Amino acid sequence: MFERKKRERGSLKPLLRYYMLKLVRNDGTPEYIARGVALGLAVGFVIPMFFQLAVAIPLSFLLRAAKVPAIAFTFVSNHFTVFLIYPVQCWIGSYLIMRPLTYRELEMKLKDVVADPSWATFSALGVDLGLAFLAGGVLFALLAAVPGYFLTVRLVKRYRAARERRRLKKAEEKKL
Repeated sequence: MFERKKRERGSLKPLLRYYMLKLVRNDGTPEYIARGVALGLAVGFVIPMFFQLAVAIPLSFLLRAAKVPAIAFTFVSNHFTVFLIYPVQCWIGSYLIMRPLTYRELEMKLKDVVADPSWATFSALGVDLGLAFLAGGVLFALLAAVPGYFLTVRLVKRYRAARERRRLKKAEEKKL
């Protein structure tokens, strides 16, 4: 009668749904949860990878943002995406600060950071690349955090309204 769809191997859809449900079921107001998402995205782009949690956790208390989404969304830059995000971020940032860098220059300088991700190697990159990283990070943070905030508010409100409608419908059915 009812056939269950077979889950495709390697399908991301169930995994994304699972994490989306964890996000919208979080305690707190939609704005509180969305502040956590926006904070995590902003920190994920502006702060170098291994220092993000040290910044995101105190900021989430300071800004009264949801802690779990703030931590989770810092992983927008992780060991897999950093090879794409950081060079593009630095390249765009170099144009924003009016000191364009070539791809070859970026590759040479960022190779050390990827091989040895420490504060010493990051600080040895120099002022130009550091400013380019920061400028590109701020741009990416704005482009991700602002829509992330409003999208999260909308998702949480929509989920909670649908849940309330289901609850009322069940209560109505029990009455009859």
